[in-house]
Amino acid sequence: DSANEKRYVVRPAARWPVDPPLVLEVRAGLVGREGPRPMSSPFRRAARTYGPLRVTGVDCHDDTPDRRASAPGGVQVALSNEVRVSTLKRALRFEPPVTLRFPSWLDDGEMARYFSVDGDFKPGQRYTVTIDAGIVDTYGQRMAARHTQPLAFGDLWPTAEIGLSGAILEPAARRAIPV
Repeated sequence: DSANEKRYVVRPAARWPVDPPLVLEVRAGLVGREGPRPMSSPFRRAARTYGPLRVTGVDCHDDTPDRRASAPGGVQVALSNEVRVSTLKRALRFEPPVTLRFPSWLDDGEMARYFSVDGDFKPGQRYTVTIDAGIVDTYGQRMAARHTQPLAFGDLWPTAEIGLSGAILEPAARRAIPV
């Protein structure tokens, strides 16, 4: 790097294949500008190029009595590489069908790897989530295979809402409490 002599830019002579393991090695004996002593041992750093586009996870919060997915918590989708939001919206579907809602701040033209999706999921219901093959990532790669996965939503925690107002409940005061 001409702007920073402590930084090196490594450029391959030809295009690297997708997702190979790489090792950058500087052999022992390199002498720096600050003195005559050479490096005593080699420096190695492992790395990878970007991998193929794939689904890395479809998860849900499991805060339910039976530790299954929480319907109000929605679904989180994770991909290996970024895709355009509009691309995922077209490729994602649930069976039985569900009206999906993406965060309002997430623009269709944005690129992302992680998505939170809310929907009208029913507690105690089983769904199948599908992400179609062929979606294209930021590197121009198409996802090779369709991803299909079952999701089981659990029951909700028991709740009771008592129609009281105020911060103090006095034991001597007799009031009707609507249930």
